[in-house]
Amino acid sequence: MKDKTKILFFLPSLHMGGAEKVTVNMIRLLDKELFDIHLVTLTKDGPLYELVPQHISLHTLNVSKTIFS
Repeated sequence: MKDKTKILFFLPSLHMGGAEKVTVNMIRLLDKELFDIHLVTLTKDGPLYELVPQHISLHTLNVSKTIFS
């Protein structure tokens, strides 16, 4: 069996913004059988969290600014 390709996405937050919405839409369209998808955010807040599929590995850094990550 072939290993899945790993993909890491980084977003500061999942608040309703253009880049955030586009990234979440791309993540939702990727085939979970082909890709091992990880999403890293600084904080765990924002309305787009409910749109992230359950099979995505979600990592929260729990920092307030990107410089601290």
